[in-house]
Amino acid sequence: MSGAMSEEDLRRSLEEVERRLRQSPAAKPPPDRAAAEAEQTRKLGFLKQLDEIERQLRRKSSKE
Repeated sequence: MSGAMSEEDLRRSLEEVERRLRQSPAAKPPPDRAAAEAEQTRKLGFLKQLDEIERQLRRKSSKE
């Protein structure tokens, strides 16, 4: 993500990631190890996106 995103863009990105996380079948265990690892990797990617969005929002709000 670039540092040039507006606060509104960051909020939309955050909402999209949260929506995807809510839709993920967290309660249903994956049928095999490869699927479990793929699911963990996918969730980790979302969490990294959330962290980056949070950092950008904090930077933006601390500058104001």
